[in-house]
Amino acid sequence: MEPSPETLLLVEEYRHELAASGDVVPVHPWQEEELTRRKDQLGSPGRQSSGKLLDGLPAELIIAHQVENDLATVFQWYESRRPGRGEEFLDCVRAGLKSISRNPLMNPIVCHSYRRSLLRPFPFAAFYECDGEKVIVYAMLPISPDPKKWHPPNQTTIGNRWHQVVLILSTLVGSWLGMQIVHEFGHVLGGWLTGGQVARVVLHPLTISRTDWAHDPNPLVEVWAGPILGVLLPLACWALFCRRRGVYLVRFFAGFCCIANGAYIAGGSFDRLGDAGDLLRLGSPIWLLWLFGILTIPLGLWLWHRQGPHFGLGSARGRVSVRAAYGTLISVIILTILEILFFFND
Repeated sequence: MEPSPETLLLVEEYRHELAASGDVVPVHPWQEEELTRRKDQLGSPGRQSSGKLLDGLPAELIIAHQVENDLATVFQWYESRRPGRGEEFLDCVRAGLKSISRNPLMNPIVCHSYRRSLLRPFPFAAFYECDGEKVIVYAMLPISPDPKKWHPPNQTTIGNRWHQVVLILSTLVGSWLGMQIVHEFGHVLGGWLTGGQVARVVLHPLTISRTDWAHDPNPLVEVWAGPILGVLLPLACWALFCRRRGVYLVRFFAGFCCIANGAYIAGGSFDRLGDAGDLLRLGSPIWLLWLFGILTIPLGLWLWHRQGPHFGLGSARGRVSVRAAYGTLISVIILTILEILFFFND
């Protein structure tokens, strides 16, 4: 026996009330990671998506460009199951976005500053922020706890993975080169402040950096200044730009410097290598070197925590910012050329 329209309406209203509860439809960790990644990579917060799937929307809505990719994938999936079902999904999305534009505060904050509008009866939700008079829609995500159900593999996977490889390798190489520059700058500044005179600074992509001194009246201060400023300066840059787009690259670099300097000083103390050996010969107790490593290495790991989606890992499934990938690559190439020129002109 078919249920009456009145019964269906009551069931639907009850289901909607349940779905409005965060306990029933929780925000999953992969969704939080994806929202953070998209906010960092949003190109221009004042630019609305111009895709055909979302035409006719209110002008005050700002749609992140990734939303078009979300909708295109889901639209194709629904259309492949039943012709016309994809259009029904898009109609539901448009109605939900128009409702958001009329009353953006009607939906509660579900995590951080993000609000969520469930796209009933489809198992998807629109995630957005209210920034003054602007409403920024970052994503249309499924409410499933399994991120593998979102964006199934398609013909762009190979291209995504290539961009991901470029971003990861460029970031690692750039962090190594930048860490050496900041570390040696610390040595130079520490020696200069204590009246020293630099003879030569060795910087080359294929060598371990070092600073040679013609006159070094307080070597203990000069040697400690390298790793200490090598950690503090990147941390200061991260704190300064923590709200800027693409800050995850600065955060990764700061974490890299913490880990590299901490491991260099604490680990080098066992074989008396490099700066660690100099510090021990100059009278620093070995426990102080270990303490430096104990403080900086966990800090670096904390800075790296949950940054994987920015680099295409986890829920991002290989998707990264193309601008970040090739901007980082160009920066590494320029930095390498400058170091080579500096090495041969020194």
